[in-house]
Amino acid sequence: MNLLPLLLLLLLVTWHPLKTEAANILCLVGTARHNNPGWTQALFEALAERGHSLTVLSTAPAPKQKVKGITVFPLPNDYDVVYKYFVSRTSSYSSVFTAQQMFVWHDVPLGSCRSVLESPMLAKLRAQLIDEVADQDLIISDATNGIECLLPLVPKARSIPILGVSGGKLTSTLLKLVRAEDTINVARVPHPISQLPEQMDFVGRWQNCGLYLLEKLLSWSDIFTITRGAVARKDYVYPPLKLMLLNTHSTLDYAQNLPASVIEVGGLHIWPKSRPLPANIQKFVDKFINAIVYLNFPHIDLFFGIGTKAVLKMAQRHPTYGFIWNVENVKELPEKRNNILTLHVDARLQQDILAQSGVKCFLNHGDSFSLQEAVHHAVPVLVIPLILEQFNNALRIQERNLGVILPTNTFFELTMSRTLKRVLNNQTIYAAVSQAQVKFRTRPMPPLDQAVWHVEHLITEPELYSQLARPSVNFVVSHSLDILAIPALALLIFQLIQSNDESLKSHPQKRVHYTRENNGNEIPYATWEDNATHTGNVTRSPEENSSDIDETLGQRVKSRLEKKTD
Repeated sequence: MNLLPLLLLLLLVTWHPLKTEAANILCLVGTARHNNPGWTQALFEALAERGHSLTVLSTAPAPKQKVKGITVFPLPNDYDVVYKYFVSRTSSYSSVFTAQQMFVWHDVPLGSCRSVLESPMLAKLRAQLIDEVADQDLIISDATNGIECLLPLVPKARSIPILGVSGGKLTSTLLKLVRAEDTINVARVPHPISQLPEQMDFVGRWQNCGLYLLEKLLSWSDIFTITRGAVARKDYVYPPLKLMLLNTHSTLDYAQNLPASVIEVGGLHIWPKSRPLPANIQKFVDKFINAIVYLNFPHIDLFFGIGTKAVLKMAQRHPTYGFIWNVENVKELPEKRNNILTLHVDARLQQDILAQSGVKCFLNHGDSFSLQEAVHHAVPVLVIPLILEQFNNALRIQERNLGVILPTNTFFELTMSRTLKRVLNNQTIYAAVSQAQVKFRTRPMPPLDQAVWHVEHLITEPELYSQLARPSVNFVVSHSLDILAIPALALLIFQLIQSNDESLKSHPQKRVHYTRENNGNEIPYATWEDNATHTGNVTRSPEENSSDIDETLGQRVKSRLEKKTD
């Protein structure tokens, strides 16, 4: 009798897949508009599909369709770093030098938190939110800004494991949040807001060290601490995170030595499957097969009054290309043209557009999310950077031949059209983008699946990640300054001894000698000698010294004889 079918039937009856129990997850997203607070939506939806219940406090726009398992409490955040620091009195873009941008970079968390906490809507929802966020199994916090001002709303927040997600670069602040060693190599990794090349010369490394030092001084200063303490209690400024999911990848960023508590999941915000385009967009795409250019310039109104004219001129000079233009934040809408389609595009629809094979170029300001989407779909980019990290991102794009930069100081009506032509006619860029796509997509596990796995693993084994944190030591011990002090002290003592010997050699000393008379009395006399006398080297010759001695003795003997005669 064949037992194999029976064994297979028994296996199917008794086998059950292991599943993580459904958990209550609280998601806190308080970042400002320019940081794209909706970038975590793909992760939230993936967790909801796994059966988890999510309560989301977010400053991102509420999803158009309600997702089962996700309860959203939208919060306002009107903080706009662009209009606060980068707009002149004439309502045009005004550039800010790099050192000043460091102060802007540190003001962003403060201004963003103030905008959220002082909103009337949060005051109305506070009592309801405290009840909603109770009894949570995990907290997911957007740590892009390095501060989470919504944590005081959570009762007993420190007894709940916290997972951080960051849409920015790896910084010392993020490493401090997970209590990890600072592994950033200042000599090799340009600061996130710098405009330095990846291969820095001596001057570049000097400037880079200055930026990192300025960052530490700002974080250590009393003013910075007091100001932040006025926004949230000090205990909540840097929450003890168990794990950090970092939305970076070496294709666009740097290959870095990451601690075990920081997991790189570049492309986390990208949905794994694209959707069919709406009918009106698909009709436009079919009209311009293999010749689509997508534009997303939220601040094109600041381009010295000629931003819209430059786009129209570009469309006029490329009549065979179709231009899909996201006019979400554009105040001055362009006139209708046959090869221009103006739309209000959200984050999901933008990814669906870029997934079309006919898209030949993506024009944007250089934020990390847009650039990752472009590489994921192998679309070259034309970047016009305006603020903070955008300059660093744009420089990496140009260095790796994934696109070109159009600086604002060279922007006028025809430059955008000419720069686009450089991209469309450069086959080297298309080849480099295709290679970058392969590198970006080739991984042991897709970033979204990897993030979901770590979330569920943290829920089931929260104490496992506690061992990843470094021991709490002071600054002197962590940088081995006490060990370095020993040879430094020995060197100092040796230098003092050497300087003392040199001083003795350079200053002659008066030495007293004695001679004995016939009656046994000792008669003192003095000679000037330097320190070399100890070694037998006298500053004066022996003949000179002996003549001085004879003359002195003769005078003393003559004086005594005269006294006896008297």
